[in-house]
Amino acid sequence: MVDSLSYQTFTGTNFYNTNASSGNKMINGTKLNSLVNYDLVDWGGPASPDRLEEDGSYPSTRKTFEELSSAQVSVVLDNTGYILHTGDLYYSDSEKDYVTTFTDFTKVDWGSLSAPSVATTFEEFSNAYKNKILEGNGYEKVTKTLYVNLKKSPDKQYVETLVEGEDYDNKIINWNTVERPYSDITYYFETPDAGLQSAEKLYSLAQKNAILTSYGYTELTQTMYFKEGAGADKELVQSFIEGKDYNNADLNFGSSDSKVKNNRWVI
Repeated sequence: MVDSLSYQTFTGTNFYNTNASSGNKMINGTKLNSLVNYDLVDWGGPASPDRLEEDGSYPSTRKTFEELSSAQVSVVLDNTGYILHTGDLYYSDSEKDYVTTFTDFTKVDWGSLSAPSVATTFEEFSNAYKNKILEGNGYEKVTKTLYVNLKKSPDKQYVETLVEGEDYDNKIINWNTVERPYSDITYYFETPDAGLQSAEKLYSLAQKNAILTSYGYTELTQTMYFKEGAGADKELVQSFIEGKDYNNADLNFGSSDSKVKNNRWVI
């Protein structure tokens, strides 16, 4: 009877997304797995930079700041209070000091340049004037990337890098809310018929929920009947009502005398 209504029967665990593309609305775990791109799943943050040992212990060798992805760097900065410095910055090696502007021009030898108006600010000067001011004050313009946290001690306010184990700890930082699956392990939504082999795992409940939420699928474990494009409330159903969804008298199972005479069906 289901076939005569052009519905497909889905048993076991399947996944439904009414907004998915044609052919991908009602699918099993194998098909869903083929669609999943971990980069498009919201794990609540980037993957941890260090992979746990097989016994669950934290590795002794840890990724350095320079080895982190941009997303991981952002997490470290959030945890340490540093931000990427933007705008002009100037450094004096003799003073071991960083500044962003100058207000005292008394030490400047303007040379062939005309003496500026006392009302002129550093930011208003041309590069030629700025270079004279830097030279007179013993500073150079910083061109490298720096991170700044003015709440730190003077020697740590501007830094080129952060040191794992000193400025932050990979083990302590909460990198994400859900552990991102490893790329060298095959994951399943449910145990395959052949069982789990080496380098195979089931998704944790948190991982599965993250994938379903990101891709808009709902997990279904009961028997369902699906007909793509059948319309609102008809595309996916659990049962059929005689007289509304079908009429027994209209059902034909192949021969001229095989029309259904009994109007009672249990599906």
